[in-house]
Order: sequence, then structure tokens, then C-alpha cells
Amino acid sequence: MGTFETRFARHHLIGLGFWQAWQMVVLCTDAVVTSQANQAGLTLAIVLATTLGYIVIMALSQRTPVALKSRAAIPAAAASMSVGTFILMMAPSLIDPSLSFAALAVALAAVSYGNAALLFMWGELWSTLATGRVGRHLYLSYAFAFIPFFIAYFLPYPAGGIFSCLFPLASCAILASCGTDEPRRRQSNTPFKPERALIAKAVCFIVVLSVIWGVTQSLVPELFAAGQATEFVAMGMVVAGVAIGALALNLTMVSPESETIALYRPIIPSMAAGLAALFVFPDSWSFIGNGLLTMGIYRHGIRT
Repeated sequence: MGTFETRFARHHLIGLGFWQAWQMVVLCTDAVVTSQANQAGLTLAIVLATTLGYIVIMALSQRTPVALKSRAAIPAAAASMSVGTFILMMAPSLIDPSLSFAALAVALAAVSYGNAALLFMWGELWSTLATGRVGRHLYLSYAFAFIPFFIAYFLPYPAGGIFSCLFPLASCAILASCGTDEPRRRQSNTPFKPERALIAKAVCFIVVLSVIWGVTQSLVPELFAAGQATEFVAMGMVVAGVAIGALALNLTMVSPESETIALYRPIIPSMAAGLAALFVFPDSWSFIGNGLLTMGIYRHGIRT
């Protein structure tokens, strides 16, 4: 029992991977948002709603920092995101258009809050950890995310969507289990208050990254794999998953002196190689470019 607890304590920080898996399933598969609903612009609406959620939660954390540190914050985020995902999946099938629109509005609001709050609370935890652990566990989290993603992908509808509703619950449960025994950073004697310019830049970056992510995952499959967009994204995810897994293994085994540099170095080459591969490779192999591009975007998210 003690050995199991030790192993769990060593790896439970990969719980952020369930949050990332939710992003991948909702935006890159038909498990939650069907092709018909996606044609109506639902995926774009999700991208815009989650981006707005990031901005609101960031502003809320600056004005009332205690709001997301209460005991009810974690279960509230889990319930909001999980229930919102389920409503998001079922709302387009409602017969009454007005009822369907109202349900979608509620679902987008719930998902927007739960998604942003969960990410913020994980970020709060990461910010207190010893620097040497952050990079490795972030890589492991993103590599782990591909496991629940592919399970949801291969499950038939609506089982895959219902399964993805459990991801926020699992992520929040693991977050709540993270105790105070993790190695922490040393507290600075000088209080730090971020400048408004830095906050504004952070908000702009989140908006830009969300737009890039939404555009690449919505337009690239349609441009380079018309009629086979779902398979194209899945094969690209295999490439991204293998690459991120290899980099996570390398980071764990090598333990570089500067994890920041190690995290940043492959971002631009992977995105540049991905864009080049999309245009140079034949259609049957262009998914490799999408995979490298996806890996670059994910790595940018890890780095930030």
C-alpha cells in the first residue's frame, strides 16, 4: 500500500492531462460536437466562449483572488464543466429550436466557467511547485492526455461524449488530492504584484493562441482532407502524441539544466516543419504536418 501511494504521489500531477484531453475531444472529434452541429458553427462558438472564460476568470482572480481558492471552487468547476459538456452534446438534437438555443447558451456558459476555473486552479498549483518538477509533469500531463482522447475517439456516439464528460471530474478529483507534500518553491521576501501591461499581454496571448488553435483544427482538416477530416485529425494526433511522449521521456531521463530552454527550443521548428509538410507532402501524408503543428501549439501552451 505504501509503495502504491508513493507511486501515485509521484505521478498524480498528470491530472491536468484530463483537462487537455477534454479540449482535444471537444474540438477535434465528433464525440461531443457532431459534424452537423459543427457545420452550424458550434465549434467556433466553443472556442469563443472558452476564450471569454479565460479573460473573465483572469480578471476575477485579480479582483477577488479568494473566489477560486474556496473549498467549493473545485467541485463547482467540475460540475459546471461536466454538466455543460453533456448539455452541449444533447442540445442540438432538441426538436424545439428556441429550447435548443437556450440549452446551448447555458452549456457554453457552464463550459466556459468550468474550463477556465479548472485551468486557473491547476496553474495556481503549478506556480507553487519547485521549478524542476513543473516541466516534466506538464509534458507527462500532455502526453497522458492522448490516452483518454483516443479512448473517447474510438467509442461510438454517444458513449465517447459521455466518457469525455468524466474528464473534468477526474481532473478535479486529482487536483483536490494534491496535498502539501509536493516540493515547493522558496517564497520571495519581496511581494510581487504583476503590472497591468503584463496582464494585458497574457490576456492577448491567450486570445491569440485560442484563435490559432481553433483555426488550425477547424480549417486545416477541411483544406487538406476534405471528406476525411475526422481521420485526418486522428492520424495527426498520433504523430503529436508520439512526439510529445518522446520529448517527455527525454526530459525525464536527461534532466536538462534549464527546463525553460528545453521546453522552448522545439516550438518554432516543429510549427515551421508542420506548415511546410502540409504544403509539400502529398495529401495522404499531410496529416504529419498537422501533427507537428499540433505538437508546436501544445508545446507553446506548456511553455506558457
